[in-house]
Amino acid sequence: MLDKSIKRVKHHNTVVVEWRIDQGLYLFPQGLEFEPKLLHLKGSLGITGGHGFKSWKQPLAEMQGEIICENLPTNVCSFSIALSGNRCLLENSKNEDGKMEYQCKTSEVIVGNIAQYIETDECVNACGVDRSSVGISSDALLEPQFTAKLCSPACYQNCPNVVDLYFNLAAGEGVYLPDLCNKQRNSPHRAMIELLSSGAAMDALAPIASQTVVVGAPDISPASF
Repeated sequence: MLDKSIKRVKHHNTVVVEWRIDQGLYLFPQGLEFEPKLLHLKGSLGITGGHGFKSWKQPLAEMQGEIICENLPTNVCSFSIALSGNRCLLENSKNEDGKMEYQCKTSEVIVGNIAQYIETDECVNACGVDRSSVGISSDALLEPQFTAKLCSPACYQNCPNVVDLYFNLAAGEGVYLPDLCNKQRNSPHRAMIELLSSGAAMDALAPIASQTVVVGAPDISPASF
């Protein structure tokens, strides 16, 4: 049953879809209800907020299109996944005037169990990730504050997209993320020593190569917390 507090506004060829942050429901012009992971988007995307609501502004003709990384705005590129299962990658380069420009690109990093997904603000905040981060690298794992947020129940148990990404980044450094999180909770200093000894520090500034294929991380039991 649709929540009467969720508002929908239509004008010209644009529909403004608003949903309550705490409910995670989407409304389309047809009055349908979707879970966030099933939302189909294509083209230019605008995000606004206020009074506990957030809005996606999207041309009606494109509302049912697939997520294509190159069509996403840069402020939602990182941690998004295309319909194909490829992770979206934020890249930067200097233009002819010497100014830095950012573009959203399709990487060859494939997620095995998630597709057609734009990460929620709730998970961005809970996991301590940054939508403006360029490339895909494991350097954040070397920051104790980040690892603490990643391993927190709010992130680890509720944000499979972010956990999947860092599970595989950690695995690339020879570290098993569930073990790292257990040690981080019990002995943060020991966890950092183990990560440093794995060679992650040497590779932290090097993003994943474009040919790397990342498979989905196995289910991680909340009982481990």
